[in-house]
Amino acid sequence: MGLRLICLLIGLHLVLLGVSFAGWQGPQVLVEGVGGEGDGEFGLGSFGTGDTYPDIAAILPDGKILIDDYVHNRLQLFDENGQRVKVIVPVLIEKNENVERYKYEEYGVRKAYRYTNKGTSIARKRRAFYEYDENGVKIKEYEESSFVGGIVKNIRQGDGSYTSDVEYEDKTYRVPSRSSRYTRDVNDYLYTSFRRRSHDHISNDRSFFYAVYKYDICGRLVSEFVMPTTEYEPYVIPEGPVAPPRTIRNEYGPPVIGPDGSIYAYKRTPDTYSILKWEWVDDPSDPVPGPDAPSELAVTPSTTSLYLTWKASPQDPGCVDSYQIERAGSVDGSYSSIATVEVGKLNYNDADASAGSTYFYKVRASAGGGYSDYTETVSGTRPQ
Repeated sequence: MGLRLICLLIGLHLVLLGVSFAGWQGPQVLVEGVGGEGDGEFGLGSFGTGDTYPDIAAILPDGKILIDDYVHNRLQLFDENGQRVKVIVPVLIEKNENVERYKYEEYGVRKAYRYTNKGTSIARKRRAFYEYDENGVKIKEYEESSFVGGIVKNIRQGDGSYTSDVEYEDKTYRVPSRSSRYTRDVNDYLYTSFRRRSHDHISNDRSFFYAVYKYDICGRLVSEFVMPTTEYEPYVIPEGPVAPPRTIRNEYGPPVIGPDGSIYAYKRTPDTYSILKWEWVDDPSDPVPGPDAPSELAVTPSTTSLYLTWKASPQDPGCVDSYQIERAGSVDGSYSSIATVEVGKLNYNDADASAGSTYFYKVRASAGGGYSDYTETVSGTRPQ
């Protein structure tokens, strides 16, 4: 009973401090198998100087997992619970003396750089990307700097730091990050990831891990997730002139962001292959993210109206889509919205203010359904 009371008090204290409980939870093992060609098995092989193993080709809108099994030249499709749905083998679509091209039914060209959530595939040739439909027909070409995940422009700031403008057809994000690849989920959050150097305590040698960064619609960092570090077996000093390859104990592959913001990654050992999922869980008490507040609200009286001006939110231009003006008859009175003005407009003329009356105003910015804090409240009296 005492422990339960302590936990309750700690939880209440965190709530009072405004601590958010949103974040990624897991991992859950969705798919797990061994090397082989049968059901629940994957191609795990060694070719040349490196290992070859399956990769996550796409997380589809309904949560299905598409795995590219390179060694066995096939795609394996699993449902959202990790049950295998089917195996897809390539079909020859073009063959001549110069080229031999295959496609996967429903998913486009074979050996794609990426399979998208809309049933198309992306292939890479030199510094360009080509998008193919489900029949293997090329439908679009992208330059490397304007990849299908959004047109990315890295901008160097005066202090040496970088920001990225990530442009989609309906909105542009500006995030404090330098990356060439971003992913957007169905709730308009933006993600990127980086591979970081690390130290493996098992082998007492260098290693790596991946870190995922989540940004809101206004480009602010919402959360950071650090994946487990890849582990190797202790290194054995070679007796001959050629050093043996390092032996993997647990390797965690690059993160793939699902449509709902969950993180997927493969995990492999010398004998097994699995797909892990870290699910994003919202905190219902968290407010919808909004922009930073406008500032310096001022009122200028005239004989016909009260004229309001303010300075723009730092995210205008950016994620801000409008400003909302609210008015009350006293500083502690009930405020009501009297107008909404479009982004970029930083003034409002309140011609409905009654002569001889004093009014109190405050303004906030809106972005994608989220609101900023209000400006400081100001008042003005329209002359008689």
